[in-house]
Parts: sequence; C-alpha cells; structure tokens
Amino acid sequence: FQVLQVPAPAQICPPDAVDYTPRGVSLADTRRFDADQPQRITRQLCAAAGLACVDLRPAFAGPVSRTACQRNNLHWTEEGHAAVAAFVERLLLPQP
Repeated sequence: FQVLQVPAPAQICPPDAVDYTPRGVSLADTRRFDADQPQRITRQLCAAAGLACVDLRPAFAGPVSRTACQRNNLHWTEEGHAAVAAFVERLLLPQP
C-alpha cells in the first residue's frame, strides 16, 4: 500500500501556465508560504501509520510542468496524467 501525494497545480505549474494563480502574489515567497507543507504533513502522517508515501511532484519536472494542468481548472491534462502514469510505472515495475 502506498499513498500518492498529489500536488496542487501551484506546486507544479509556472504561474503563467494556469489562469487561477493569484495575481500579485509570489507563492515562491518562503516568508509567507511553505510549498512543502502538504507533502511534509502527509509524510509525517504516513510514517506514523507505517505507510509508504510517494511525492508526485517529481513526475511533473521539466517541460511537462507547463502543460500538466488545464489552464482554467484544477484538473490534469492528458500530458499530466501520462507523466504521472510513467512515474508510477517506474516505481512499481522492476527495472531491467
């Protein structure tokens, strides 16, 4: 059993790639925001319960971050789903 930590679009997409990024607010401002907090809390809860957890943010690294989420809502695009599927497949299947 593994818990997959699904990131928020603000954690994986550049601000100009989605229409719902707050204007005039930098989510990269570590004095105001802790972008790792959801994953850190999930890791702590999973560790306490003896569960493995997987942070999916690395699945969105590189060019796919620009196209991973639909521009006007919080859902992944086909490219985002494909990136996660490939990432999880590498985790689950033995590597040659």
